[in-house]
Amino acid sequence: MNTNTNLKFNIVTPKKMFYSDYVKQVSFTDNFGDVVILNHHAPLIGKIERCIVEVLDYNNECHSFIVDEGAFVVANCELNFLVGFCIENKAEEWEKLNDERNKTIDILNKKNSNNWEFKFDKMLVKKIVELEKKK
Repeated sequence: MNTNTNLKFNIVTPKKMFYSDYVKQVSFTDNFGDVVILNHHAPLIGKIERCIVEVLDYNNECHSFIVDEGAFVVANCELNFLVGFCIENKAEEWEKLNDERNKTIDILNKKNSNNWEFKFDKMLVKKIVELEKKK
């Protein structure tokens, strides 16, 4: 494999280079719809909303990531994602996120247990989440 002619894909977050490898294809959704980037794609710059990114590497293995808002740039056989955060789209990662979320809610509940506005806001958020799940 001549790495100079293959698509290099990087996911960069403020904390670290999350992923970097030569790949066959990268699929994701931007503001205008579904995007598939292959080797020798025309130069392109775009905005990323929170989405799932599917990557097919040269071993024909699929990798899935969840990325936050950011930007992407395609140029010279290289695709760079500059995003706020990234996690692997795996059940273990979802469990970690839910644990962190629950810990945060517990801390906020303890600190704001007497605050009526906070309780009302929390109730609204729960109702919105329930409605989103039903969709």
